[in-house]
Amino acid sequence: LATILDRYIASMESEFLTSDVPFVYGDCITLLEAVEKAGHATCLLTGNLKPISKIKLEKFGLWDRFKFGIFADDAEEKSSMPRLAREKAWDVLAESYRLENMVLVGDTAQDAEAANENGCESVIVCRKPEKRELIESMNPTFLVDDLSDQAVVSAVI
Repeated sequence: LATILDRYIASMESEFLTSDVPFVYGDCITLLEAVEKAGHATCLLTGNLKPISKIKLEKFGLWDRFKFGIFADDAEEKSSMPRLAREKAWDVLAESYRLENMVLVGDTAQDAEAANENGCESVIVCRKPEKRELIESMNPTFLVDDLSDQAVVSAVI
């Protein structure tokens, strides 16, 4: 298994870094900047392995913008990630966070479900209309088409 993962990571590094296909939505950067400016901690929760996340985010200069993260290597299920993030925040930031004060920003039904299961608020961006009904069924706090809505930005920060 380790050999397969090593090959996958090496392949991702060579392919992803040279490809012009990957991109980041500008509204995501704007929200991240607003959260940082407000002095809030940021954490990355992702279903990607840590080395893959690093490759993807470094391409856009975003890796170092997150103090820490919870990755597929850390949790089998997305629903456990907010609790793990709270624990890791204590280790990394020496601060205690309450789950009900955390806001999970994501783009999948699993993100909304993880937020709900942990008592967190959620902002779910639905950029694929065919996924909207499924995401709605998870009752996110906010369901938006993009992150340009100032009411959503205000709710997050």
